[in-house]
Amino acid sequence: MHTAESAGQKETRRMGLRHREDAEIADLENRLIIECPREGESVDQFERRRGLVDAEGEEHQRFTTGPVLTGHAFGELPLSRKTQLGLKDHGFTKLTPIQRSAIPYALAGRDVLGEARTGSGKSLAFIIPVIEKLYRMKWSADDGVGAVLISPTRELSAQIFTVLQQVGSHHDFSAGCVVGGRKFQEEQKVFPSLSIVVCTPGRLLQHIEETAGSDLSNVQVLVLDEADRILDLGFKRTVELILDALPPKRQTLLFSATMRTSVQQLATLALDNPELLSVSRNLKSATPTGLRQLCMTVRLEEKVNSLFTFLKTHAQTKIIAFVSATKQVRFLYETFRRLRPGLAVLELHGGMSLDKRMKVFDQFASKDKGLCLICTDVAARGVDFPQVDWVIQVDAPDTADTYIHRVGRTARFDREGNALMFATEVEQESLLSELAQKKVDVRVTSINRRRMFNITGKLQSLLASEPEVKHLAIKATQVYARSVALAGRTKLSDDEVAAYAHSLGLHEAPPVTLPTQEELTSGKKKKNMSKLERLKEKIRQKKLAKKQKEMAGEAGEGEEDGGWSQLEEDLQEKKATKLSKFERRQKRQQELFAAQGPDGLSGEAQEGDEEDDVLVTVNKGDDAPLEEEPATQAEARARDAVKKGRLRVRKDGSIYVRGTGGLGKNQHMTFDESGDEGSEREEAQEDEDEESAAAAKKAFVESMRQKVEEREEEDKKLMQEKVREKHRKIKEKLRRKRPEGEDEMEEVGAVLASPEEDSDTAEDHDGEGSVEPPAKRQRGEMADLEAEALKLLG
Repeated sequence: MHTAESAGQKETRRMGLRHREDAEIADLENRLIIECPREGESVDQFERRRGLVDAEGEEHQRFTTGPVLTGHAFGELPLSRKTQLGLKDHGFTKLTPIQRSAIPYALAGRDVLGEARTGSGKSLAFIIPVIEKLYRMKWSADDGVGAVLISPTRELSAQIFTVLQQVGSHHDFSAGCVVGGRKFQEEQKVFPSLSIVVCTPGRLLQHIEETAGSDLSNVQVLVLDEADRILDLGFKRTVELILDALPPKRQTLLFSATMRTSVQQLATLALDNPELLSVSRNLKSATPTGLRQLCMTVRLEEKVNSLFTFLKTHAQTKIIAFVSATKQVRFLYETFRRLRPGLAVLELHGGMSLDKRMKVFDQFASKDKGLCLICTDVAARGVDFPQVDWVIQVDAPDTADTYIHRVGRTARFDREGNALMFATEVEQESLLSELAQKKVDVRVTSINRRRMFNITGKLQSLLASEPEVKHLAIKATQVYARSVALAGRTKLSDDEVAAYAHSLGLHEAPPVTLPTQEELTSGKKKKNMSKLERLKEKIRQKKLAKKQKEMAGEAGEGEEDGGWSQLEEDLQEKKATKLSKFERRQKRQQELFAAQGPDGLSGEAQEGDEEDDVLVTVNKGDDAPLEEEPATQAEARARDAVKKGRLRVRKDGSIYVRGTGGLGKNQHMTFDESGDEGSEREEAQEDEDEESAAAAKKAFVESMRQKVEEREEEDKKLMQEKVREKHRKIKEKLRRKRPEGEDEMEEVGAVLASPEEDSDTAEDHDGEGSVEPPAKRQRGEMADLEAEALKLLG
């Protein structure tokens, strides 16, 4: 009875909870109708209508012209109780400008195209609307995938998934992070049961194509975060294929740091009448206001010493140091962790596995000071490292946008931070002007050389004792020289490369392969290109080269090009036309007869053969002996068959040529002077063919017989010589041993006599019955007699 009452109480609690959730959802929907902005209404118009700002001022365009009030809290938004608890538990209280602008429109179910600078809190701007929409729809695991959140990199996807877990900690949704670097088979098992999928574009497309039950036809919300970076990595076609797999009626939220033409094209394809929101268009600076930015003038050979000095003097801070390539990260990490600059050193680059990258990510995020992360641009976009004090750009960025994204790792969410860039004088001239156009104010400074540490000697000793570190130094020098050339601002001279190599501990500069002019002008000047980027660039270059050849061929008609254009066309036609084996052989015969001409002349002597102008036959040597021309076509074929080893003898003794197709006996094709096949059979031609075949057969059989006889004679002589040599050696040993009398020697001599001597001895004892016939003695007792002779020896 007590159990039944407990079950009833549980069911009552479930019913009460369900009724409360239904009532809460109804209340939220009513609030959304009343409080959310109307379609086409700008943020400023919405604020004035709600009475949140003063009514004075002009009406603005649909594009917002700056940040709105940031003092409003999440608790004032029409959000569910579970979401409010998740935000409160993890310290999310106030709204940032992009959150203040985007969340009301996204909660109302409208498409959003948001532009905001890095570190502005875009993640919560789309995570909260996704959770709230699925909650109001009472989404469950049986409904399939309800939301897809796409980001360009694995690290950003992992960070978004972490924030999603925090905000939705009180909800019952099933969510998963689907990125490359993990076991695909394990993801396939759980993918169909996920309600929210956080992923990278390539991995999601792989699941769509290969995972059974990966049905995305019921997706309600699609999020594209860092859309400009997604396009930079070459995922445009991948995103298009993903959009084809999604239902047309859905809500789409697209966020980007820039609104380039490519992003606008993607927005046109993915969004339906979106709300255009921007909180960075008319800002005074493209970087955070609390960021102090410095540019330090350094010589090329002072970069490593300057970095070591800075780390030594800032040992109680948290630092991110950006370099150009993976090999530089590996070299600085391996050397600095041995030389110990006073703080712990970590590395992060694209060559690491996903597990190692996430481990480094957690280690760096968990500490507040005394740590330096040396990394490539893999950590320059979207990744949120808490409480970073300094961002050092050891190598100057290739573009101003890269600079903005790098320094965005500090001074996030209205905090303060510092950024320091190492640059040579040439790099400063070009880069500072580009940053000024982007509304970035950088102050130039210099290092105090009196306090600089010189670690060149230590590096030389380290490289001499550890060859693997020396190899990293060589690679770091090579990739740095190449990256500087790809950036396009300057090109290192041989002396500069040697000076940089010496600063890394090398005694001489390694050979450097600089990019070609085509690579410099191709527009792809990025150093850390993904595999997909490299493949797409290679395909693009091939298409471009093919198009240039076609244009050059059209423009150069009538000009002398050595026949190469015509040759390429002929090769293409030949490749396009597929002939059978018989047709290819027939074509070769036609070309042979056409080249010989009616009087047996070659194609060079005939003025009418225009097809032989491109391809000509070149003899290997002018001094080679000339063979006599065959009298008939059959003789030529027979001779060619003998040369190539294609002549075969059947069991019945008949001769045939291997590889002649299905032609029967005495069936021959005849051609006229133009190479066309004729239908007449001439008896004389058949006789010549039969005679040539018989002659070839006879010559073949005779040559084989002679070879066999010669081989048998050689084997016979060799065997006799071996027997004689063996007998001679045995007799020589017997002479060296002690002699036991003339009879014994005669007996031994009889034993070791040759077969001819044995036969003579057998004739002398013909009358004795104890002596067997010579043949039997030779076969039966020779072995025994030889054994006895060996016993006598010893």
